[in-house]
Amino acid sequence: MDLDLDQLTDQPTPVRIGGKEYLFSELPLESLGELQKWLRTNVPNPLVAVRQHLDGFDAEQQAALLDQARRDALHWPPKVGTARGAAALLGDEPGQVEVLWVALRVHQPTCTRDQAARLYKQLKREALSEQRRAKAAGEKPDAVESQKVTRIYGIAFGMDELLEGSDPKAGETPAATASPSQSPSPGT
Repeated sequence: MDLDLDQLTDQPTPVRIGGKEYLFSELPLESLGELQKWLRTNVPNPLVAVRQHLDGFDAEQQAALLDQARRDALHWPPKVGTARGAAALLGDEPGQVEVLWVALRVHQPTCTRDQAARLYKQLKREALSEQRRAKAAGEKPDAVESQKVTRIYGIAFGMDELLEGSDPKAGETPAATASPSQSPSPGT
């Protein structure tokens, strides 16, 4: 793979959100560690989670559920950089906001979670506008993912080059870069 000089020096990439430019680059190890900590705190251990759902099942079904939970617990918490980690981080709004916040703080260190949440909502509005524009232009709206969102998450996880020209719904997008709301763009 040919690398451009800007990729070799890992220069931040500007992305315009709500009329303001924000800088993004691949997450450093410290930031990845913060996301791993978030996963440990916010993704329940399968053994703990299954306990509250055992009532109403017979002993054999409970044993099967507990056995599956034990197997799942071997991979808990999900690890950043794996498909399970990506699904846990990017599968719902709280994880997506967390990733955005951590990614913003690399170059905007004073950014707060509340600011990241507001920017996330702005990204959702922008994605919805993209989808409406696409629909008006006769394009297939669900094929118009929020390119900004996909790009931000791609940059953060070091996969921005892989995402160029890929279709997230066709399974071409690496799991670590799923679009917000696995609904999958912020506008859906």
